[in-house]
Amino acid sequence: MKQHLFFRLFAPALLVLIVFTANCAKSTELSDKEVVKQLTDYLNSRHPGSQYTIDPAATIVKPLKTNRYEITLKNTSFTTDLTRFVELVYKYIWSEDSPYSELDTVRMEEVVFIFGPKEKYLDLRSMKDLSIENELKPRLTWPGGVELNKIRVSVGKITFQRQHAGDSRSSDTMEHLKINTSGLTAKNDKISFILDIEKIGKVDTGEEDANLSDYMMNKNARQPNLKKALETGAAVTDLNIQLGKVNVSMKKNGITLCDGILENASYLQFMKPDSGKFFKLGWGIRLKNLKLSIPGKKALQLLSQVKDFRFEFSIKPLSEGAFLAFLDLMREIFSSRTMPDNTKMGKFTSLMMRLLFEMMKSKTHMHFVISPFKHHFGEMKVETDMKLYNVMAGPIVTITATLFKAQNILNKLKEANIFSAAALETISGIIEKYGVTHENGDVTFTYNMDIFQLKKIFLNLGRLLPPATHNPSNFLKY
Repeated sequence: MKQHLFFRLFAPALLVLIVFTANCAKSTELSDKEVVKQLTDYLNSRHPGSQYTIDPAATIVKPLKTNRYEITLKNTSFTTDLTRFVELVYKYIWSEDSPYSELDTVRMEEVVFIFGPKEKYLDLRSMKDLSIENELKPRLTWPGGVELNKIRVSVGKITFQRQHAGDSRSSDTMEHLKINTSGLTAKNDKISFILDIEKIGKVDTGEEDANLSDYMMNKNARQPNLKKALETGAAVTDLNIQLGKVNVSMKKNGITLCDGILENASYLQFMKPDSGKFFKLGWGIRLKNLKLSIPGKKALQLLSQVKDFRFEFSIKPLSEGAFLAFLDLMREIFSSRTMPDNTKMGKFTSLMMRLLFEMMKSKTHMHFVISPFKHHFGEMKVETDMKLYNVMAGPIVTITATLFKAQNILNKLKEANIFSAAALETISGIIEKYGVTHENGDVTFTYNMDIFQLKKIFLNLGRLLPPATHNPSNFLKY
């Protein structure tokens, strides 16, 4: 009886409390329109010169948990002036404005974000049917008088996915990347080039420190603790991009001139600690099973058959001072788009000189390596090491190249019957004069030189070539 009386007395109060609490909770939520506005403002404030054009009426907002929303943008576009980076470098090198600065508007059928307005949380989940199409002004000129005047890039879908909560690594996938360029030959024939990549998968292979990349991109960010990054092994970026089957095609007046298939490829990019003491940065590519079909061109078809190829470039060791100088240079490039040109160039030059000075202090090397390089005709390996100890003296270069089973390579070239006798004699002469032949049949070429000696080597190689080989059509039999 007492329990029944208790319920009768307090039920109304309990009901009022529930209703009041529900109303209070509801009042803290944002309307769809407010969420879209906050997302738009936040996106357009992150990087100066970048702009999302969003139609609120075509935007879908789905509440998730406290102050988090899944937002789907429909038929939107993204415009950025990051191509000004190209302008800055172009002007620094050639002292003139870059002619290619308008490829900066991407149209997207669908973009999905997870957005938290209160804490400014943003997680890009997917993008669908992206495209960018422009006329090239001025036209891009290729050898042989070919002028490309149009380019179109499209992507079927991009998905982004964190491996698990709190992990900076991610697994991203891009499907059906197509690049189509077209133009005219010197004789006004229509020509087109198509690159079609079925799938691209990106995997961050190492732990990344958001503070490092944020410092490079955001002029208001604090200077990162590089000593801590060395201790933890945190990277600015450490990724591996895997490509599925790649198809290429070139046509003239609608008739196929060349078709090609690449079984798979990969791209590496890294800016990260090395052995816990220094930093390193670089990139690399790997290609597997490349074949071209070129009607009537036996020589080029055989020469194109690459079974395995890997190229990697790295700069190391970089001291904390040298790595910070590099980050400051990138930071200046990203943040200087609104400065007057003379201010840009002055700071850019100063930071470049600072970076070179720090690299010389830390005895930094630039290292290039091609290994493996397995071809239809044989296998080789090339390594190049460049050291810069004095700006005025120029770099010291060491080049090492190895032809594995060199005589077998020469025999295969002869059997293929694609090179002229003069060309084969020239190749054999270079191997005999400049190479060291080992007992197993491998031949090694080693050169230690400065930039002036390198020039002499190329001049001497040029004198070795008979006049007939200066014309490619005379160098090949077909």
